[in-house]
Amino acid sequence: MKFAVFAFVCLLSTFVSAEEVEELGYDWDNIKSLDIFVEPIGPAEYVPPQAGLRIIGGNVAARNAFPYQAALIINNSGFCGGSIISNQWVLTAAHCVDTASSVQLILGAHNPSTTVNEPTQVRVVANARVVHTGWNGNTMQNDIALLRAASIPVGSSGISSVSLAPASSGTFAGSTAVLSGWGRTSDASNSIAAELRTVQLPIITNAVCANSYGTIITNQIICTSGAGNRGACNGDSGGPLVVSGVEVGVVSFGSRLCAAGNPTAYARVSAFRAWITSNSGVKNGHFRLKPVKFDAKMKIALFALVSLIGAVAATETLEEFGYDWDNIKGLDLFVEPIGPAEYVPPQAGLRVINGNVAARGAFPYQAALIINNSGFCGGSIISNLWVLTAAHCVDTASSVQVILGAHNPRTTVNEPTQVRLAANARVVHTGWTASTLQNDIAVLRTANIPVGQTGISTIALAPANSGTFAGSTAVFSGWGRTSDASTTIANELKTVQLPVITNAVCASAYGSIITTQILCTSGAGNRGACSGDSGGPLVINGAEVGIASFAARQCAAGHPTGFVRVSFFRNWIASNSGV
Repeated sequence: MKFAVFAFVCLLSTFVSAEEVEELGYDWDNIKSLDIFVEPIGPAEYVPPQAGLRIIGGNVAARNAFPYQAALIINNSGFCGGSIISNQWVLTAAHCVDTASSVQLILGAHNPSTTVNEPTQVRVVANARVVHTGWNGNTMQNDIALLRAASIPVGSSGISSVSLAPASSGTFAGSTAVLSGWGRTSDASNSIAAELRTVQLPIITNAVCANSYGTIITNQIICTSGAGNRGACNGDSGGPLVVSGVEVGVVSFGSRLCAAGNPTAYARVSAFRAWITSNSGVKNGHFRLKPVKFDAKMKIALFALVSLIGAVAATETLEEFGYDWDNIKGLDLFVEPIGPAEYVPPQAGLRVINGNVAARGAFPYQAALIINNSGFCGGSIISNLWVLTAAHCVDTASSVQVILGAHNPRTTVNEPTQVRLAANARVVHTGWTASTLQNDIAVLRTANIPVGQTGISTIALAPANSGTFAGSTAVFSGWGRTSDASTTIANELKTVQLPVITNAVCASAYGSIITTQILCTSGAGNRGACSGDSGGPLVINGAEVGIASFAARQCAAGHPTGFVRVSFFRNWIASNSGV
């Protein structure tokens, strides 16, 4: 028997034990702020450093003191701040996201690098952005952007929106503002802070700020004093500056040395208030390293703050975030059959390959998984926190996006029920090994699945005392390949009815790997799952009985499909997910 990567795989032995929950995360030592620096043309407002007055070495914020604060992970490697302004929108700086292909939003967090002891933390995926069309890194104008998510749980513990300064606001000069963020804690540091920090900052007049930065300080900029070496630093870009509970600025730029006493500059929210409303509907309520040129007196180097220079209240283009779907591949395992296929001439519409397109909303428990931004599998929603899938789908994952309520996971256009979340942890069966094909089962944890929302619900699981189901007709759903010649997943959810066969019949094709932990469906009529269907649910009478695990390399050759038998692992699932 030969095993090759393809995207199902059988479970062979199970232990009813609570496994280790592994956090999914990033290499935080290599997460870098996306910042822009401006070299001052005037002297700093130098005052000897005062401990605790700045985010560099500043005060650690009380947990949940800034429930509107967002952390952004851009392209799995960049970091910025942002602010929640509604249940769908986050406000940030254009230079943070102008070249982004993916952005994860971490909300309700104190330490965004972990979910341990972070009960209010929620991770969602931005599905679209609006970047001001006037934003230009060479002129530093219009450094403002919006990120859209399917659903931000505003009102849940530790998460709320912030009000925005109205267009009629004054200059705020003389007011004391509050800045929060995870920016560097010293000029010598090369990583973001592990805890949210905060500092109170005096707002200065633009005339005073212009002494440091010159003509880029227009009425679209608001500045805070750098006296006492206070202000923002790398990693704070896009974050909120707040006066009396109202956001007045978006962190935009500062000098290269954060502790040199120079002002910090922000996009003036009131100057862009009409633009924000026009592009997000919200009525109330980073620094980028690329060289820019200004006047001869001024040198601009990349750091991660950057000013907004011209705001136009225009409706911009909403750009979807997405993947290179032509290169998203099913994470699959193949088994070479040792026996003949149950060959019957192909019957149109009987298999996921060229099978029936599912009715929208017909499979509300179906999940699509994007693994490490390049792999694809299926899964099923089993609670408001957990998704069930195959171990081989996620055993080496560093990130998993969970797409729910979807018909076409490639887009959010005409997908009103679609929600995208980031899995924050996984449990993979400790007995899983690819060489033996044993224990191919895993569960993924998210912060909050909106079960009960239109198009999203859980699936019941077959109990441990279930029979074999042989002779029953099951329903399978997934986005697997639509032909053996295809190289991409389907763009619509497909479904097929499959007869469950005895394990003895299945063993005629696959031999001794067919144990009591495996459930098989007939391949007669060339029916079954294919590459990209791994981890997906096989259902009988509303209960999941199998998890797509393995098949022959040629999906349309008439061989059975093998599934993990859910009833065999029922106690393991309960022990590790509480379901």
